[in-house]
Parts: sequence; structure tokens; C-alpha cells
Amino acid sequence: MELHRPHEHSPFRSWSAFFVEIATIVIGVLIALSFEGVREWQHNRSLAREARETIVRELTENSHELDGDIKNAPKRTAEVRLALQYVNDLLQTGKTSLRTIGLNVVHGDLRRSSWQTAVQTGALGHMAFGDVQKYAGVYDLQELYESQERRSLEHMSDALVLVAAGIDPETAKRPDLERFRDRVLVMSADLLIETQLAHQLHERYATVLAEQVQ
Repeated sequence: MELHRPHEHSPFRSWSAFFVEIATIVIGVLIALSFEGVREWQHNRSLAREARETIVRELTENSHELDGDIKNAPKRTAEVRLALQYVNDLLQTGKTSLRTIGLNVVHGDLRRSSWQTAVQTGALGHMAFGDVQKYAGVYDLQELYESQERRSLEHMSDALVLVAAGIDPETAKRPDLERFRDRVLVMSADLLIETQLAHQLHERYATVLAEQVQ
């Protein structure tokens, strides 16, 4: 029978060899984690860059759509004033020299899908805080403008109830005409607020987009 010391069965000839082996394993793991970290960093950076590009493109398109709203505002203002003159004539004299009036609203299609996608994918968390703050601000103002647009459409719908009912304005009862005038006055206020918001939003678009180009 042969007896051997326990260390002779060990694959390591010495403690130094053991620690060298452990250090090699640790370094290998760290290198692997480092590569994984680099890949993750590159992915997040690419995600943020793509989100930023799509947001800037969306804001540029929204700015162009808003240009149409601003250019159309004087025409809408003239239509509302004409409608107010029309109903005031009827209320004061029972007749009017105006034969027709028109109340029309055509709004640009302002989008926010790129912003919503950036929120859902977590891309905002990999952008500069200052950029995210600016984007959030412009989209919040855009939402305020769109809310005012929706209110304008609701008030216009109320104003057109008289016409939709097929009632001849020149033979309509005074309470109906007064109700119509009230709605037109509300529309006039709506248009004033909407126009002011449109100009503010247009300036915000321009500021944010100019900063992104620099």
C-alpha cells in the first residue's frame, strides 16, 4: 500500500499556480462583461440617436403643418366676423344684405408618435436631460394647442345646429338667433386663443429645431 500527501492529487503544483488560474478566470469574466457593456452602451446610444432623429423629423413636419394653420387664420377670422355681422343684422333689423356666410375649419395634422415611441422604448433615458426637457416642453405646448382646436370644433358644431336643422335664419326666432350669436362670439374668442397658441408653438418648434442643427 502507498500513501500520498493530499496535495499531490491537486491539479495545482502550488498556491501561486492556483491564484494565477483564478486570476485568469476572473480576468476572462471581466473582459466578457466589458464587451457586453460596450455592446449595451452602443445599443443604447444607437437607440437614443434614432429616437432623436425621428423626433426632430416629426417636429419639422409638425412645424410645416402648423404653418398652414397660421396662414389660414385670417380667413377664418374674416368668416367669423362676417357671421357675427350677419346675425347682428338679423337681430337689429330682421334682415341682412349678406346672402351667405361660411364657417370652416381645416387643421394641420400634428403628430406625436415618435415622442410616444421614445417614451415606450426607454430611449429618453439615454438622451441628454436638457434635450428631453426641451422635447417634452414642445410636445406639451402642442397638446395644449390641439386641445384648443378640439374646443373650437365643438363650439362650431354648436353654432351650426341652427343651420343643420334647416331653419331659415331670416325667419328664425329671436332666442335661436341670440343663441347662434353667442356661439359665434365664443368661436371668435376660441380663434384668438388658438392663433396665439399657434404662434407660440411655431416659435418653440423653431427654437428646438435650430438647437438640434447646431
